[in-house]
Amino acid sequence: MSEAAVKRLMDRTLECTGLRDQAGEPLLCTPHDFRRMFATEAVAGGVHIAARILGHKTLTTTQAYLAVFQDYLIRTYRGFLDRRRAARPQEEYSEPTPEEWRDFQQHFELRKVSLGTCGRPYVTPCKHEHACFSEPAIATRGSG
Repeated sequence: MSEAAVKRLMDRTLECTGLRDQAGEPLLCTPHDFRRMFATEAVAGGVHIAARILGHKTLTTTQAYLAVFQDYLIRTYRGFLDRRRAARPQEEYSEPTPEEWRDFQQHFELRKVSLGTCGRPYVTPCKHEHACFSEPAIATRGSG
């Protein structure tokens, strides 16, 4: 069966369903769309050789096929965090002490400068006292 024949069958089937897109137009689909759906489902389902199955020479090509959904991202990230936390000692995940919390909050107060907010990482000293006022290479984020 040719791709054109499959396309005609799909068009007729979609026409019979009466499905419409957000603009109210008849829903359109191509046989190639099923490759994208397969790639997304295969990778989401843990099929690590999806690129090989699809005949792609590089993973970049397969990545372009994937539709990443917000709920999938959240589930994957939470799963990663759960596995990571299970591998670490429980005491690393204790509640901060009042002193630790004050230090953390104080850090953000100390980062405020007249040009905006200093971009240095948390708990790092400033080696460039007042350089952010004269050196454009020292990153600050505007406050507005």
